[in-house]
Amino acid sequence: MAAANDAGIHYDQLGALYDGEYDSESQDVAFYQALAARSGGPILELACGSGRLLAHLADPDYGLVVGLDSSGVQLERARARLGRHPKAGPMLEAERLRLVQGDMCEFDLPAGPGYSLAIVALNSFLHLLDARDQSACLGCIVRHLAPGGLLAMEVFNPEVKDRHPGVRGLEVVGDFRHPETGHRVQHLTTVHSDPAAQRRRYLNLYDEIASDGTVRRTVHEFWLRYIYRFEMERMLEAAGLELEAVYGGYEFEPYTGREEEMLFVAVKPGERAAAPVR
Repeated sequence: MAAANDAGIHYDQLGALYDGEYDSESQDVAFYQALAARSGGPILELACGSGRLLAHLADPDYGLVVGLDSSGVQLERARARLGRHPKAGPMLEAERLRLVQGDMCEFDLPAGPGYSLAIVALNSFLHLLDARDQSACLGCIVRHLAPGGLLAMEVFNPEVKDRHPGVRGLEVVGDFRHPETGHRVQHLTTVHSDPAAQRRRYLNLYDEIASDGTVRRTVHEFWLRYIYRFEMERMLEAAGLELEAVYGGYEFEPYTGREEEMLFVAVKPGERAAAPVR
């Protein structure tokens, strides 16, 4: 379907810039590691990108770990990253860690239905720009989960993020070093919110500043379709999942409605996984 494929094209364009900005992001790692330890394997991550999170989930005890993404460029970067990793490298070589290019609305992967944990991190689900695609994605996930398998998904809280809809002026949201050239990169963005469509348009400017002052600008644009809490709960239920919890933070804090992020954990009916992490 177009939405996921379009996202892949957009992230092909970013290449190393994405890694330069997000490689240091680790606040969510322990959250997903705890769920992985609870559920065991196999594990599936949708929209895995360049493998930032997969590197922390690579463990032979899980049997099989699979990352799916629509961007060929990001998957090649993931392959390089994971190949250097002490645990992930041998798993990749033994095909116990697999990278698959595909559409998260329509996929058929090894070990399905048999995954004990599916992960959609960092608002990736919101790249699906209508309810039909979002429902199709959830349907694919459910078909691949084993009975008792978990889905963990993070989306932003629109009650906080879209408190002032409309056009937000250009802001500097990132300042980092390009991982290949070493040049300083400034990331500027402007956001346009469309409440009627429940969408946000992000126009991103990445200015790579060379030592002689030359600036190379990369323009990256994408849309997200945001989802409210109870809308998501109904979508999970319609897909055949049972909501286990909504968390407001990566330390399994209860969601109060004031947090910027919502972390949903749902289970496929059947033999249950171990007790919820608290």
